[in-house]
Amino acid sequence: MAAVAAVSGVVVMGFALSTLLLGGSEAEPRAETTVAVPSVDTPEYVAPSDAADTDRAGSPTSGLTGIPGFPGAGATLTGLGGEGGVKGLPKMRITLSMTSAAPIAYVGYIVPTSLDSSTGTVESPGTSWSMTTIGYGPPDYAQLFSIAGPAGIPVTCTITVNGEVTEQRTTTGPYDQMFCQG
Repeated sequence: MAAVAAVSGVVVMGFALSTLLLGGSEAEPRAETTVAVPSVDTPEYVAPSDAADTDRAGSPTSGLTGIPGFPGAGATLTGLGGEGGVKGLPKMRITLSMTSAAPIAYVGYIVPTSLDSSTGTVESPGTSWSMTTIGYGPPDYAQLFSIAGPAGIPVTCTITVNGEVTEQRTTTGPYDQMFCQG
């Protein structure tokens, strides 16, 4: 008989514990909790008075300055100041040149921060080639590539930044490849 009482006690304790942890029995459903989510219709939403209030009036985040929980809530969302891109960095006048006593087969160049001539190749430019562009920011400003012909006649590349030669190299034999960076 003691065993039956012990089992009954465990069942009652289990029921009581589950009722406490789960919040009630089937006869007494728990009350549902609702959380208010701000929308355009709630008073927390602050719509811009006109397009001048935001930097990007047509963007999906324009006017979302007063929604609680939104990253930057309470702050005005604006774009970065300045002129954008590389234009806010120091300007550098960059001149690339390639010379040889024999015709040059090709020239390849990269000036990553140039807005008008960032990359290119020139086939058969003759015995000399040069270009000048504006680049922005810190060194290295440009790269120049070429190769000597089968006779090994030297090809010389020069990179000049604001009037100062920053790199000059010359090929030394047949099919010698050249890379200048300055």
